[in-house]
Amino acid sequence: MALFGVGGLRILKKFILVGAVGFLLTAWGGCQVPGFFPIEPSPEVAPTTHIFVISIDGLRPDALKVANTPHIDKLREQGAFTPRAQTVLPSRTLPAHTSMLSGLKVEKHQVETNTYHDEMGYFSFPTIFTKAKEQGLSTAFFANLHFFRFLANPRDVDKMEFPESERRAYKYIFRPLGERATHHIRSSKPALLFLHLAQVDGAGHAYGWMSKEQIDMVEVVDRQVGQVLEAVKAGGIWQNSYFIITADHGGHEKGHGTSLPEDMTIPWLICGPNIKKGYEIEGQVHVYDTAATVLYILGIPIPEDWDGRPVIEAFEMPLSSEVGLLQKRCIEV
Repeated sequence: MALFGVGGLRILKKFILVGAVGFLLTAWGGCQVPGFFPIEPSPEVAPTTHIFVISIDGLRPDALKVANTPHIDKLREQGAFTPRAQTVLPSRTLPAHTSMLSGLKVEKHQVETNTYHDEMGYFSFPTIFTKAKEQGLSTAFFANLHFFRFLANPRDVDKMEFPESERRAYKYIFRPLGERATHHIRSSKPALLFLHLAQVDGAGHAYGWMSKEQIDMVEVVDRQVGQVLEAVKAGGIWQNSYFIITADHGGHEKGHGTSLPEDMTIPWLICGPNIKKGYEIEGQVHVYDTAATVLYILGIPIPEDWDGRPVIEAFEMPLSSEVGLLQKRCIEV
């Protein structure tokens, strides 16, 4: 009492009381109390969105009715699907994948054959990898065929794997590329990963489209899709992940490239947060809509000159125009 005096003690008690109230209010919600230094709660960091685009080369939609594909079937149950999507003409691998990853029709990108030589350099138009990298996102590209190098500029792709040459491509098709991709998913958790699987197309050229041998390869590829799903779960990113599964073209007899419906019609499937469950897409989807849908999910502006448009019909509610917010969680497969 002698140390503070009566007035000093009264002031000290008031300071202690007000300080305690301020502490409790701050602890109860980061409230800002007038007369106190504001203590703002740490802003929540939005979870990274992950997108996995899997292209099954040469897959016809009707093959999914014949083959035993439990992993793809489960994604269909938990996502949106159309068996009537259309590829580009000519219905060949490199032209179609160029459209798939650049959002452009063949008339714009001018890639009309599978011919590629290293001296040709890289594709000159921006791709989904270009746009993702501009936003500082991690990217990965795994493909079975040598000419995919054309679409994977090292400036835009952090991790890539291809056969060393066209002569080694056939053997490379049967290498465990899916295992390499799944290892990368577990270790690096990329924001955007593209995986090309060529076994179905290879069997079609060798034995014919819809042959028993090709259907067997569809089942092999489905198991690789299952490996990707398990890797995403093991990596702890399932709740924030989208999957797009499609094809570059179909085929008839032992070839493709024509305007026949068997060549042009492809499956298109999407599963993830905010995607309608067990829904069949009614509108027409094109292979180049894949690129626009990827950017839409990531919240990246879609270039005005792109022909592709996001498949809005597949979403339960529109995503933010600025950020691909996760509105809902995908039911775990």
